Amino acid sequence: MPDIKRRLLGMVVIALFMLSSCGNDSPTESPVVQPGDNWTLRSILTSNYLFDIIWSESQQRYVVVGEEGVILTSPDGLTWTIQPSPTTNDLFGLTWSGTQFVAVGDRGTILTSLDGLTWSAIDTTVTSNWLYGVASSGTRVVAVGEYGIIATSSNGLAWDTLTALDTTIVANTNDVDTIVTPITVNLYGVTWADGQFFAVGGGVVLKSQDGTSWSVVNSDLGLYLYDIVWSGTMFVAVGQNGSILISPDAETWVDATSGMRICFRSVAWSGGQFVAVGENGVIFTSPNGADWTFRKSGYYNELRSIIWGNGQFVAVGLSGTILTSNNGTAWTLQPSGPITPLNEIAASDSVFIAVGDSGTILVSFDTITWTLWPSGTTENLKGIVWSGDKFVVVGAGGMIINSPDGKSWTPQNSLTTSELEDITWSGERFVAVGDLGTILTSSYGEEWTIIADVPPSPLYGVTWADTQFVAVGSKGTILTSPYGALWTPRTSGTTFALSAVTSSATKKIVAVGESGTVLTSPDGNTWTSQTSGTLEHLKDITWSGERFVAVGDSGMVVTSPDGVDWTIRETGTTALLSGVVWAKTRFIAVSDASTILTSP
Repeated sequence: MPDIKRRLLGMVVIALFMLSSCGNDSPTESPVVQPGDNWTLRSILTSNYLFDIIWSESQQRYVVVGEEGVILTSPDGLTWTIQPSPTTNDLFGLTWSGTQFVAVGDRGTILTSLDGLTWSAIDTTVTSNWLYGVASSGTRVVAVGEYGIIATSSNGLAWDTLTALDTTIVANTNDVDTIVTPITVNLYGVTWADGQFFAVGGGVVLKSQDGTSWSVVNSDLGLYLYDIVWSGTMFVAVGQNGSILISPDAETWVDATSGMRICFRSVAWSGGQFVAVGENGVIFTSPNGADWTFRKSGYYNELRSIIWGNGQFVAVGLSGTILTSNNGTAWTLQPSGPITPLNEIAASDSVFIAVGDSGTILVSFDTITWTLWPSGTTENLKGIVWSGDKFVVVGAGGMIINSPDGKSWTPQNSLTTSELEDITWSGERFVAVGDLGTILTSSYGEEWTIIADVPPSPLYGVTWADTQFVAVGSKGTILTSPYGALWTPRTSGTTFALSAVTSSATKKIVAVGESGTVLTSPDGNTWTSQTSGTLEHLKDITWSGERFVAVGDSGMVVTSPDGVDWTIRETGTTALLSGVVWAKTRFIAVSDASTILTSP
């Protein structure tokens, strides 16, 4: 007891000492983190799990579906585009009927599309069960899924269900029809082969000539099967525990052991070779279905589906994995989204729009998930502005398009073929600037006027600065105009190209450009050079209401509360940052590496 008392007394003394020693110290305040200080890299590639893929010969298009309703398309298996999806439910199965794509997923989700680009959700109460696979005979579509559900449709719009609970399923044993226990196991895969539908699942193989009357071909396999394919002379089914089963008729099956206890998810036939894929990026090939060879892909995400189409194998899987191969042995990882430079970004109260080369337009409602929307042009898009009721975009070849919502775009006649670099809105008038001193004005963004008598120097940026337009360009060019019709050259004091210009609420105008150039002006007439702390080319600048943020080459971001004192910020990227905008609560920057950064 005395020892315990002494220890307790010592602890009290130490505690009192610590309290007394720091009682007079001022508390240390953590620095306040502001928007623009820390940046998060966002990718426009998908990291969603990809569950199925199909090739349409008539559409000349691959389509992939996956987690949270993600839909990707590609003309060649190499360049992929994320398409708008009408659902956030997981999509597990996909087929082409000859006239339309049909996708199925969780909670009985069914989508259809004529071209793979525009999708509609079918309003059906056919089932609330998960649908895992779907196939088409050309005249009938069959979907299979949870608890033995089978859904059928002649047009993809109106569906009927044939569940094991209300349908008699017949097994053929020794040429005698035998009533068997209703199938309630999950069905994972279905295909149209040799004039019949075949479905596989929890240890069973079913078949049907019309998709409505089904019989059990085999119910004692004892293995979960996930996919089945027909070569013209042989069926191959794959599943759990490294199972590869082969059969000439889908009734009698032989185990062609892979030698690996992994789960195979899918199998495809090229006309000369089977390829099976599954867990841990495993790939096996076989010329005959009986002899299988392990192929090393170099990638380890689970592969969920594989097809042969357009002269190549394409496999898809977890975390947005897409692999292609011409021969099944050598595989190449493909990006799961558009790889194109992004040039500028703008925001309304509810939507964010990034524009880039080759007509790229990306739409987001949360700055995290970005969806590619068709712009109707393949011209490089350089500048974008939101006027309060419409987005207006300018680009190469005099391209001007506008949209009320960022989704539906209408081309306008700009009266020029000059490259347009930037656009701004004053509250009453749009002004666009570009190559060879091109300046256009418009009240509504539809009918445009070319402004004459402008020096022929290229112009790269333009802004409305409370009472006047300010345009900047090559060799330190600065022009100002109160209405956009008559422009006055100003002395900048630099020969470096100026790429962008903006203004603050206190009417301070800031221009940025080559070699870290920063110029400030209280009125647009007199300009002062400031030290940015970097020699990187600064490509764009914006004002949040509290600070300026400029972005540029090599991932450079600099911030300033007044345009005079600048601080370099860490971004975690070396990509060229080409555009930046303040969007109510955060900064968003875009790059030439198909990436988007946000802060906070």
